[in-house]
Amino acid sequence: DSLHGQQRRSAPLPVMHDDGFTAHFALTGCQHALEHPLAPDRFEASQWPATRQRYLDRFEANLTNIVRAANERNVRVILLTMPFHYRLSPAWKHRQPAWFDAEHREQVKQLTTRAVELKQAGDFAEALELIRQAVALDPLPAVPHYLEAQLLESLDRVDEAEAAYARSREAMIGNLGSCLSINRVIRKVATEHEAVLVDVRKLFDNYEHEHQRHFNVDLVHDDCHPTPLGHELIARALRPHLQQPTGNPQ
Repeated sequence: DSLHGQQRRSAPLPVMHDDGFTAHFALTGCQHALEHPLAPDRFEASQWPATRQRYLDRFEANLTNIVRAANERNVRVILLTMPFHYRLSPAWKHRQPAWFDAEHREQVKQLTTRAVELKQAGDFAEALELIRQAVALDPLPAVPHYLEAQLLESLDRVDEAEAAYARSREAMIGNLGSCLSINRVIRKVATEHEAVLVDVRKLFDNYEHEHQRHFNVDLVHDDCHPTPLGHELIARALRPHLQQPTGNPQ
């Protein structure tokens, strides 16, 4: 079975929006995101950081309440961090803003456009220098981080590329972004309330790197759902915790 066939089946059926944007266009890549940025009149990008923080605060409060309620009933809690598809297309579900900082909009646009041209010409090192300038000017958009990751991958700097793809996932607006922050919240709640933590993201990274692989290509099916092999790794990590005796629930 080809990788292309697997990716085609991984994506949900396309959904056409009123402005012509097709959600779930491709599992990987950023060309669609570059061609269809989120227009400022449809979404005020400057509001996203505050909105995102409200979601994270609510997630932390809800998770804390769940853990506390379980502890009060003498129920052992096991929290798992979330693995994710490093190379998920920034526009797989939502359009992404081309810029957040209006002051540097034109400069970021020019740097990104030139970096894409150099990338297509095979001049990855020069393109990387330009896209990093764009990221330095406006670090919030997801697409420049994705381009940086692609260029690093083309230069066989895969560890750096993986970190840049992770920054792109973190920067994506919508429910598929903020992956690094969500995992930080899970770790924080586990530490503060003495819950067992199974760090699945680290587990997956270690497995891939030990097999000279990256980006969870063998372990994540779509945006975050594990493959059968991924589920097997999680089950093995959970087994010793599930075999431990626990007190009787009240």
